[in-house]
Amino acid sequence: MAETIEQVPVAEIAPDPHNPRGQLTDDDPKVQEFAAQLQQNSSIYQPLRLLRLPSGYRIIIGERRWRAARLAGLATVPAIVQEQLSEQDVREQQLAEMAQQNEVPTHRQYEAWAEHVGLLVGAGVPRARAIEQVAKIVGKSPRTVGSAIGQGYVEAPTELKQMVQAGEIGPAVVGILNAGGLADEDRVRLARKIGQGVIRTTGTTIQSELMPRIRRGDDIAKQLIQNPRFSLEDARRLETARDLAAREEQRHEQLRRAKENERQRPRTMGDVGVELEKDLLELTSKLRTLNDLELVPDLPVAYLQPTLRIFHEQWERFRNSLPPSALDAADQLPALASSQGQDD
Repeated sequence: MAETIEQVPVAEIAPDPHNPRGQLTDDDPKVQEFAAQLQQNSSIYQPLRLLRLPSGYRIIIGERRWRAARLAGLATVPAIVQEQLSEQDVREQQLAEMAQQNEVPTHRQYEAWAEHVGLLVGAGVPRARAIEQVAKIVGKSPRTVGSAIGQGYVEAPTELKQMVQAGEIGPAVVGILNAGGLADEDRVRLARKIGQGVIRTTGTTIQSELMPRIRRGDDIAKQLIQNPRFSLEDARRLETARDLAAREEQRHEQLRRAKENERQRPRTMGDVGVELEKDLLELTSKLRTLNDLELVPDLPVAYLQPTLRIFHEQWERFRNSLPPSALDAADQLPALASSQGQDD
C-alpha cells in the first residue's frame, strides 16, 4: 500500500531531541547549503517522515530538510505522517536511516546501537536477542554490534571517546585496548601514542604485536605504556638486546667450559687463527647491536650491561692473543666496525 504524502506546516513541526544520529543546528553546512538551494527552487523531492502528536508533529526522519525549509522561508513541507508509533518503532526507523548514511560518524552509530539495546532490554527483551534485533536493523552482524557496545567504544573512558570524535584514533583501536584488561589511564596513554604516531600500527598489528607485549607486564610493557617516546620498534630492539644478552651469557659459559677442556690438549697455530677470526666476527656484530640500541629512547642500562661486559672480555682476550706487531691495527677495529654499521 502506497504511503500518503501531505503538506505539513513547518511551524507545527519539532525536531526529535532523542534522535540517535545526534542533534543538528541551523549552522550545519549542509543545512545552509540546502536552504540556499530551496531559496532558488522551493521543491523538496524527498518527504519528511513525521509522528503525529496531540499538538503538532515530531520529526522521525528529515530534520535537515525541515531546518533548511524553515531557513528558506517555506510555509509547508511534504511529509509522510505516521500515528500510534511506540518509541521503539521510532528509534528503529531512525537507526535504519542512519545506517544508510555515510556521514554519521562511527562512534555515534555505536552509541546509538547501545542506546537501543538498552531500550529493548528495559522492555524485557533478553540482551542477546536485543543485539540481534539491532544488528538486523542496521545491517551488521550480531558479533559486530555486540563487540561495539560491549568491550568496545561505548564503555571506553571519556578521553578515549573524545580522541575518536576528534579523528585521532578509530573506534576499533578503542575496542582492542579495552579488551586488554588495562587501567583507564594506561589505555589513554597508549591511545595517545597511537594517535600521535609514536606507535605506528594498524588494528591487526595492535592485536598481534602491541597487546601481547602489554599483557606480558614486564619492563618492556611498562615502557610501551609509560614512556611517551617509546615505540614498537624500540620494543623490538630491546627484545633483541635482551635475547642477545641471554644467548651471550649462555655461550660465555659454554666457551668457559670448552676452554677448560682445551687446556688438556696442545693447540696449533691453525686453532688460534680460527678462534681469532670467530672472535673478530662476534665483536663486530656486538658493536652493530650496541649502535642500534643507541636509537632507543631512555634505554634501560640493564640491557647494555651483559653485552658490554662480554664484549670487553672478548676484546681483551682477542688482543691478548695477537702478536705485538698487530696490536695497533687491532685497536682501530672498534671504530671501523662502528662506522661500517652506521653505513649499513
